[in-house]
Amino acid sequence: MKSFWSIIPRYIIKNKKRIVFIALGIMLSMALIVSLSTISEALKESLYQKMVDDSGGIYDMDLYTRGFFNFDELSKDNMIEDMTVVIPVGRYDIPNTENTLEIASYDDNATEILNFKLIEGKYPEKDNEIAIEKWMLDLFPEKYNIGDKIKIPYKITYRGRNTEFFYKDDEAEFIITGLFKNTYRNYYAPGEGKAYITPTYAEELLNRNKVTTQEAESRAYITVNPRFSPKTAVEKFVESDYSQGDFSLNYAKLDLKDQYKKYDSIMYFIFIVLMIISSIIIYNIFNVSVSERTKEIGMLRAIGCPPWKIKMMILGEGFLMAIVFIPLGILLGNWVTRLIIKISTGIDNLGSVFSMDIKILLIAIFIGVITILIGSYFPAKKASIISPVRAISGSNNLNLDGNKIRASLEGKKNISRRVSFEGRMAYTNLLRNKKRFLTTSLSLIITITMFMVINYIIGSTNPVAVFKDSFGADFKLNSKMGILDEKVSSIPGVKIVSKTKQKSTTIEFPKEMFTEDGIKHLETEAKMGGFLNQLLEQNRYELGIESYGYSDKDLEKLKEYIIEGDIDIEKMKKEKVLILAQHLNGNNYTDIKVGDILGLQCAKFDVSGTFLGIGMPDFQVGAIISEEALKSIDKEASAMVIVSEKAMEDYMNVYGYQHFDLVLDKGADYEKTEALIKEKLNDERDLEILSFREELEKVKRNNIQIVFAMYSVVIVVAIVSIINLINIMNMSAIMRKKEFGFMRAMGLSEKQVKKIIRREGAIYGVVSGGIAVVLGSLISIIIASKSKVIFGQEITWSFPVLNVISTLAVTIIITIVAAVLPSKILFKSSIVESIRDIE
Repeated sequence: MKSFWSIIPRYIIKNKKRIVFIALGIMLSMALIVSLSTISEALKESLYQKMVDDSGGIYDMDLYTRGFFNFDELSKDNMIEDMTVVIPVGRYDIPNTENTLEIASYDDNATEILNFKLIEGKYPEKDNEIAIEKWMLDLFPEKYNIGDKIKIPYKITYRGRNTEFFYKDDEAEFIITGLFKNTYRNYYAPGEGKAYITPTYAEELLNRNKVTTQEAESRAYITVNPRFSPKTAVEKFVESDYSQGDFSLNYAKLDLKDQYKKYDSIMYFIFIVLMIISSIIIYNIFNVSVSERTKEIGMLRAIGCPPWKIKMMILGEGFLMAIVFIPLGILLGNWVTRLIIKISTGIDNLGSVFSMDIKILLIAIFIGVITILIGSYFPAKKASIISPVRAISGSNNLNLDGNKIRASLEGKKNISRRVSFEGRMAYTNLLRNKKRFLTTSLSLIITITMFMVINYIIGSTNPVAVFKDSFGADFKLNSKMGILDEKVSSIPGVKIVSKTKQKSTTIEFPKEMFTEDGIKHLETEAKMGGFLNQLLEQNRYELGIESYGYSDKDLEKLKEYIIEGDIDIEKMKKEKVLILAQHLNGNNYTDIKVGDILGLQCAKFDVSGTFLGIGMPDFQVGAIISEEALKSIDKEASAMVIVSEKAMEDYMNVYGYQHFDLVLDKGADYEKTEALIKEKLNDERDLEILSFREELEKVKRNNIQIVFAMYSVVIVVAIVSIINLINIMNMSAIMRKKEFGFMRAMGLSEKQVKKIIRREGAIYGVVSGGIAVVLGSLISIIIASKSKVIFGQEITWSFPVLNVISTLAVTIIITIVAAVLPSKILFKSSIVESIRDIE
């Protein structure tokens, strides 16, 4: 040996098996940390794509106007980054369907701003060429292919000088040049598809029908220069010479920042959990490894090696492994995660394996190096001061003498009859090696708890879970005009669990009831033009607020959320008294006090639905309640008014209910009941029936990539957890080679030793899994209670029975299998070699 320090690489080469297990633990921990960065990137990509699909493109605002608008001048404005203009020509009603094809001209850059994806062929370049959405072409009476000529009859709609509309029928022959896909569906016209022609041909078709471009309604889709906010741009345009255009924001894109913020909070929380647990796992692996080398360290002490050199040797081993296995773990984690995301979501535009967030990379390296050094140092410090004689004897883990071993083997008579010899032996082995049992169990508990917590977070915050938690019924009935209670309660097979009266009201406040933020909000809204601007010019201040009619039972529930005032239910039924919730969604617009009088302006109708005019009954504020009292809140709402059902009938002419929540009776058939509801309420004019099953399918379909991206975290954590469980159990078994050799020397057969190993694995599984399930459940309760602060959304906690049972069962199976796996290696060596502990 040339140098003492050459012991380090020699030891690493000599103890390959042990080093493999340690390396695997380091790599898995690093993989966990860096995988979250890739998953977070995939999640944002999914959210972005959903925004594009929901809104129909990447534009920040759209503009509806007639053709006299100066688009060229607008496109040169310094607040505009890009713009595309769409001019509708006509609509073709496809025979024997409820679908309509809109023929319109598009600029060359339309495919960049709108979510058009070419499937086959090309977009039109010449007059009389046309590209059609594929699903629409499939509905045509005849079969057409690219290159075919097609005659399409269509109806032109245009406006006169005032507000009147005119219609003309025409027909044109086109050559099909391409098929494209557009995932956006107009909420008001879901059966409408698009056909794409050139601007010059659109102008020709309109002109031949003596329709000028000034009479045609045009649409422009605009992306705003990143130096300006879309809201600021709209305000400026409304105030400028462009005011003849109707500008509106793409709220789906505006909401994207809030969505990013919400999911960043979720991922940040998970990252902290993974970071802490990965650190503990690395530390524990090194702790176990060094503790098991007591005999070897004692030999070094016996030949005169000073304690400081032993510490430096172990730290050197840790540092070498950090240099090699931390980078490998980072690359492996990044590669595996990208592969899982690509398979589960189809997203593959996340860059190369070597591209990752530099902050996450540095954090992962820092955590890995620090935990390895700490995990090496403290056990090394302890090992370096152990007596050489005691270390060489290898007795540091044997804490029970012969009498206690015999006593534990004999056990109590009633238990002894139920437990086999192998079971008692397994229990004794674990009892006499308490330190190893505790450290191994701790690693298992940490791994299982980590999986449970992360699975709970993802399972509770993904869009599908949020929908399930919030829908709260089998069917929902919505009607602006209202449905009579008697009509709904007479439907067999369902029970009414909730019914609500609702009325859109406008309240005119004295200026002193508004805060500074409220005045600014009204001024901003007024800049968009319309009636509100006229009111402000007259120093009148109005705010649209939804009013709800609550039953006595629902009013009673509000009492625990009172901030100011009192809720007198009997008085609310006889007099015009309301309950107010203000400052909703963080909007501090009003400063209303108990006792203030509010006029609830609303449209009135009689029982048959005949309009009776506008009423404005004056209500007195009886109580102010907190936001927590409300089940669901419109995210744009700043305040909400609640009155009694009786008051809403007497003073606001609301006779029916606008919302019903229905649940199936026990044993009722879902499809038949749904058909019956539609049949019984067929004559209701504006009825909307929402089915839980149908809405759930829509949510799944619309959020499929987001859900997959989020569950990629669970998949990665599950894979790492399973490998880590097997790694921990394998490491524990391999290091007990000498112990199993003694069992064989005492006359135990190979079958009996394997049985003992299986029993030990089962005990590890039951103890570790049981404790982890309890810990995971407690942590999930804490997370649910703080979910509004942590994630920005409320999570309702319920005991996850299925998850608990499945986690416990899988843990026991894995620990048993993992304990048995190394037995083949153990029995390859002779009894003498095993007892000598030759590695």
